[in-house]
Parts: sequence; structure tokens; C-alpha cells
Amino acid sequence: MFCFLFSDAQTFTCGTGTVTDIDGNVYQTVTIGTQCWMKENMRTTRYASGKPAGILEIPNSNLKEIVNMVGKLQVRVVLPGSEILQINVYDIPGKVTFHTDLKCYAGISLVECTIGPAGMHLIQINGSAFKVIGSDGNKTTVKLIREVSMPAYKSDSVVISDTSRNYFDYANDPAKGVQYGKLYTARSALNVNSPPYPDIIQGICPDGWHVANDMDWMQIEMTAGMSQNDAQGMFEYRGTISNKLKIAGPEWYYKDGTDEFGFSAKGGGFYGCQLSGCLFYLLTEYGTWWTYDKDHLMIRQLNEVDAGVWRGYFTSENGALSVRCVKN
Repeated sequence: MFCFLFSDAQTFTCGTGTVTDIDGNVYQTVTIGTQCWMKENMRTTRYASGKPAGILEIPNSNLKEIVNMVGKLQVRVVLPGSEILQINVYDIPGKVTFHTDLKCYAGISLVECTIGPAGMHLIQINGSAFKVIGSDGNKTTVKLIREVSMPAYKSDSVVISDTSRNYFDYANDPAKGVQYGKLYTARSALNVNSPPYPDIIQGICPDGWHVANDMDWMQIEMTAGMSQNDAQGMFEYRGTISNKLKIAGPEWYYKDGTDEFGFSAKGGGFYGCQLSGCLFYLLTEYGTWWTYDKDHLMIRQLNEVDAGVWRGYFTSENGALSVRCVKN
């Protein structure tokens, strides 16, 4: 008896094969030295698990039901470490009536918000949902809902502050998000709050890929001709290889790159917040990517006029930058 085994599995070949993220976006790939990189910046809104980018899921067992005085909602959250909680309160038609970001520390944290007049509300804490039953004159009851479909934001919803968002299309233009990739906060890019960081972090990347770390960037830089001494430099534009990594096209305003290795870096700009407000900056003039080592959040940056590649730490919690993935 002879048995023949057939398989539908396809072998991935870097450079000709493509990668598809959880949202269905397809990315070209390229082999550079011994590495396999995506040729495009990430533009998904979800992690490979299907969870929304930037939202830490809290297990239902960590959320406690409690009863409170009328008009106030309190939820005790048991956390293994410090986290940022994103809290939305909806009325039943789907309007966001309250939003806040709250820094909570390890142990038991108390979340409190005002829910307004009596009536039915939903509260969403990082993707876990509670039903808030309206006042009977002396109390508000909070009950855990394990599965609930949260309504979409309505146009008349309370505007959620820029610093609470997780990812952006440049200038809030979806077409630019397709062309240049999305800009992600560090939290949404890495899905990790703070160092020490693992050696590789999947973050926003598809399964089998990870957000390029500091060593990944150093390797591609040296493959492109940067000396080891220059590659180890910090807080400066190192080497003279930037044009070799830039795409030749309108995504750089002043001067095309030569794109000798097919990395196809684009000037996707960035997003940042200061005391005066939050703005998008320098599309087609700067490209800036998140990276990391064990102890630090870091960046790589290319710009129009410098021949080198910037390497340095990045400490702002209000920035949103590009993400490039490399194969595990």
C-alpha cells in the first residue's frame, strides 16, 4: 500500500512572498543581508490576536463588581503591574459621555467616574465591559458583562483627547495611512508598557514577525555600508547610508533616495504633543521608526538633508511614529 500526502501549506520565500496582517493589509518583503524585512510600514489597527492596538485586555477575573452612591461609578481593578487604563462611558444610544486615561499601579486600583443622570449606561475599561444600572434613588449598581458589543462612537460624542489615541493616519487622512503607514504610540506599537523589554517584541506585527529592535537596525545599517564604530554611535546622524535606504519617489520632497537594498523607507512624518497642543509634523521630510533595546525605548530617523541615520532614546509618551517589522 502506498500513501501519498498532499499539503496546502505554502512555503514563504522572502523577497517574493508577501505578509498579510489581521486587518487584511498585504505587505511586500525584501531580503537584506541575512534579514527578512517588510518593505512597508505597518498600517493595521489590531494586534495579531485581534485585540485593538494599544488596548491592554484586563481578564474579567481582575474586575470586581461593587455598589456605589448614585451618580458615581467605582470599579476596583487588580493589576499585576503599572498600566494605563482607557475608560469610556456610553449611554445606550452609543454616545460617549465620558472618557479618561488613568495611570494605575500594581495592586488594587480604584477607577471612579461620574455617570450622570439615572438610566442605562455601559462602561468600557480596556475592552472589558460593565453594565451600569440607573439610580433607584440611593445607589448605582455595577455588573460585569463578559460579552458585549460596544457601540461605535457617534459624531456628537465627546472628543477624545489626542494623547489618548493609539494610532493615526497622517493629518487624519486615511489615504496617507495607506501610502505611508500609520503612526503608532509606543504603547500601541509594542504592546508593552515599559522596560525591561524582551529581546524581540511582536507588538503590532503579524505572527512570526517582530518590531525591529536596535540590533536589527544596526545589522541593516552595517549591511548597507555603515562602519561598526558609526553604528554604535548615539544621538547623531551616523554614517552616510541614508539614501541607500530611502525609496525613490514622491514620499521624499526634496531628493529621492536610491533604495539600493529595497528597504523603501518613506518620509512618513510623525505626530507629537506639547503644552501648546498636538500636531502632525514634516511629512515627506522625516521618517521616524520605533525601536528598542533591553532597557530603553529608542528611535531610528532619516531626513531629507542628512546623509546618516539618527539613533537615540525616546522618552515622550505623546509621540506617534512609524513601525517596521522584521521576520523572527
